[in-house]
Amino acid sequence: MTLVDEHGVQHGRASTRAGRYELVLPTSGVWLLVISAPGHVPSAARLVAELGTSELTHDVALPVGAPPASGSSATPREPQPVAGS
Repeated sequence: MTLVDEHGVQHGRASTRAGRYELVLPTSGVWLLVISAPGHVPSAARLVAELGTSELTHDVALPVGAPPASGSSATPREPQPVAGS
């Protein structure tokens, strides 16, 4: 899970095996939450944190992705940090 601001700057990453993630929002505003997991279709969600918001809750279910076609050279990729972050 990666938290990105409206300029594409990454502000946090989190991972867990327990099914819950926690990220601190640096400030109010509009955020993009990118979620990925091996073997699943990635997802992105736009979150809006109003001034004074102390906590946002967002439920996500990632569907299982189709396996690559036989002979495919595609490999799963993890999101990479934006240069300079």
